[in-house]
Amino acid sequence: MKRKLLAMGLAAVMVFSVCACGKEEVSSDTVQTGEQTVERDSASESSVAAESTEEATSVDIAELDMSEYVTLNQYDGMTVQVSKTEVTDENTEYYINNFILTSYAVTDRAVATGDVVLIDYVGKKDGVAFEGGSYEGYELAIGSGTFIPGFEDGLVGVMPGTTVDLNITFPEDYGNTELAGQPVVFTVTVHSISATAEYATVTPEQMAAMGLAYQSKEELWEAGKELLTQELELAYESNVKGAIFTKLFEESQVTTAPAYLVEEELNGSMAYMEMICMAYYQCDLETYVTSMYGMTVDEFKEQMRTTAEETVKQYLVIEATAKDMGIELTEEEFMSVATADAAAGGYASVEEYLNEAGRTAIRATLLYDKVMEELLKCVVVEDIVAE
Repeated sequence: MKRKLLAMGLAAVMVFSVCACGKEEVSSDTVQTGEQTVERDSASESSVAAESTEEATSVDIAELDMSEYVTLNQYDGMTVQVSKTEVTDENTEYYINNFILTSYAVTDRAVATGDVVLIDYVGKKDGVAFEGGSYEGYELAIGSGTFIPGFEDGLVGVMPGTTVDLNITFPEDYGNTELAGQPVVFTVTVHSISATAEYATVTPEQMAAMGLAYQSKEELWEAGKELLTQELELAYESNVKGAIFTKLFEESQVTTAPAYLVEEELNGSMAYMEMICMAYYQCDLETYVTSMYGMTVDEFKEQMRTTAEETVKQYLVIEATAKDMGIELTEEEFMSVATADAAAGGYASVEEYLNEAGRTAIRATLLYDKVMEELLKCVVVEDIVAE
């Protein structure tokens, strides 16, 4: 996650679709989490290609003449409309049920159909454990039909803390031919029954079993209401910033995105995607894009290029607005933040962090916060109360 940590200042601004052919929509709290799938603008593409990478690579975005790239809209007095959700009894109860009340372990009664149980199991054929037949800490809904016939029914009536042997025969049409139609024994230990509760019926005893410190429903209600209020306020603030920047960007004119900045952004995005593939899918980027989207890495990179161009255009609007406002970001300030972020992100050096994250992206994030602070003073925000 290293690269994306630097872009938290652009919360709720970017909405992209995940590369290949617009398969899904995502909203990101960071710059360019997904890959945009809109058609590439031929004029923009040609203008980017016209930039001389060799000549421009040493030019920091701060040194560019923004008048050559951006025509800002009139942001002073700009009006945006933002949805604001009020705290009600209905959404307070929903919040408590879904975000405070959790499941808890029941051990004083036998398993019944409809329960979710926490189990360990070992499956053996002719006394020998077979591959894929063992698991520890499995949560099984009794009656769901998740396991082969006889397994779930065999646990009905079993007390938590008990170990039982289930004599079961695999179905004749089972996918594994070595087990199809074969008798096996599953040794199953039932640890607990997972129970849930709702605000309307929750008891102090159930709350204690969940590890909650509330002594009464009234305490639970007040805590839930306070937490919901805080979360809605944070969401509103984020939505306001997102609405302001979205309108600022959409109503500004950006003629081109310098090719070397697009390449920097693209290379950083590719490195980030490679890291994500290894961390979450245990495969390289080529394997991932081939299996998920049926394309080569080069084709994937070209789709990401569109997003990189759009992201750089946003950087340019941020930079142009900062210059128009007279906002400066000194090298000392930049390096102070970069050094702290590099240490927090576990980088070997600040240089490694800058190379991976990109100076332009880091600078845009820092400037965004400064620019937004001033925009909040001069933009009119009209609340639309959500019912």
